[in-house]
Amino acid sequence: MEGKRGRGGSGATREFVSVVSPGAYCVSGEGGDLDEAGEGLFFRDTRHLSKLVLLVDGEGVAPRGDG
Repeated sequence: MEGKRGRGGSGATREFVSVVSPGAYCVSGEGGDLDEAGEGLFFRDTRHLSKLVLLVDGEGVAPRGDG
């Protein structure tokens, strides 16, 4: 995984997470949600998933640190 800084749809700077596998990659926000422009699950340069937001009891979850 690799973190990158970028601008979200609201104009605020946010951390992005990239996961890469041969032929496939995923770009998400630091909490794992796919909810901004440019984020998603891609396979062979085609986005197959553009929105995924995890809610627990109606609220978003906080990202966990490494380890």
